[in-house]
Order: sequence, then C-alpha cells, then structure tokens
Amino acid sequence: MQWTPSGLCETSPRTAAEYLDDLARLFVVEGLPPFSPHLRSRSRLAAQSLLRLRQRVDVNRIGEPLKMVVLTGTGYGYERPDGVTVVAVSALRP
Repeated sequence: MQWTPSGLCETSPRTAAEYLDDLARLFVVEGLPPFSPHLRSRSRLAAQSLLRLRQRVDVNRIGEPLKMVVLTGTGYGYERPDGVTVVAVSALRP
C-alpha cells in the first residue's frame, strides 16, 4: 500500500487481488457468473454458498450457527425454508 499526499491509501492491483482471494476462501465474497436474465434472484446463489459453508463448520467445537444471513442491496427481507434469512441492507439500522 502507498499513501498519497492527500493522506489516502492506494492499494496495488496485486494486493487487492490477494485480499479478494482471502475473502473468497473465507466465503465472505463470492465470484458470481455474469448476470443472466433468466436468474430470478442472486440471493439464491449466495444462500447455496452459505449452506455449503455451514456443512464445513465443526458444530461440536464451536456450536451451531445462530443465524445464516444473506445481505442484499435491494428488495425485502424474508426467511427461506432452508433457514437462510435474506435481509435488505436498507433494513439495517445503527
């Protein structure tokens, strides 16, 4: 990282790519295929990834997850039959 004269930090493309790789390994971000008009909801894809992560959690060691949440940019919130809750970012308050 480099600091600009205005005090902002510039990240190199290599550093940004490493951060994204690390976040993908932790299931924080997910690379999605290009938008398909036939796909009704991207939350469906994120929920599948979240359910795969839940299978990898050692519940004997750290317990069951309290909640599985997919945060979306728009829309409304609801709970899916598989236990994943979809929450619009506009519903979050301090």
